[in-house]
Amino acid sequence: MLQTVSERSEPTSITSRRNPLVARFRDAAERGSNGLMLLDGAHLLSEALDAGVEVTDVAIANGAAERPELLDENGMNGNAVHTHGERWTDARGHSLFPLEFPDILVEDGGSARFRDDEVLKLREYLLKGGFIFASDYWGTRAGEQWAEEIGKVLPGNRYPIIELPPDHPVWHSLIAVKEVPQMASFQFWTRSGGGISERGSDSAVVHVRGIADEHGRLMVVMIHNSDIPDAWEREAEDPQYFYRFSPDAYAVGIDIVLYAMTH
Repeated sequence: MLQTVSERSEPTSITSRRNPLVARFRDAAERGSNGLMLLDGAHLLSEALDAGVEVTDVAIANGAAERPELLDENGMNGNAVHTHGERWTDARGHSLFPLEFPDILVEDGGSARFRDDEVLKLREYLLKGGFIFASDYWGTRAGEQWAEEIGKVLPGNRYPIIELPPDHPVWHSLIAVKEVPQMASFQFWTRSGGGISERGSDSAVVHVRGIADEHGRLMVVMIHNSDIPDAWEREAEDPQYFYRFSPDAYAVGIDIVLYAMTH
């Protein structure tokens, strides 16, 4: 999910103290600058709206919002939100699969359902140098669903899914990643009292896989049964969560991004 928001000029009362961006919201409301903030995650968009930040552009996929009312155009001061079923678009209705994006982050890929036109556009994007990082999809069913959907984009008889062991070049882009650990979302970790496997025994093992082109360039990196991005997004909400997950998550993320941008 991508949201671009502009900052309101009038002071706004902000009561939440848990979200790490609250201080930025408060500063934005009081300073009245014309800066922009890019918010990745429905929970951050919710906090921004609650804090009085004016939302100007939103791109969201159906089923991704934690608050369904965020999809209501009238609930965001009349600013347009376009979902078009499972299609991802910006506020002007333009597809979010074109070639101007160097890499795409897919979370909860186990709920993906690509239309025929999206399959063709994603295939074109990947074969022309694009890159997908998929994470935060848990359990056997989600793993099979994502494999089926990405298999429509990159058929397995030509682009098979391969294992990405620690000696693969992607894990040595900058930081030597010896193991991709299992990381739970902040919500699951908190509510379960420190649990990590979000689907119990059905998600106990982390699978690190990829899909490469004919020249060996990875087009897709898939980390199944681990929520790597949440340790970037929620790092400041709890020191224990940060120390437990974020350093390893940043090592994994830095290596993936550097690989994607240099291959």
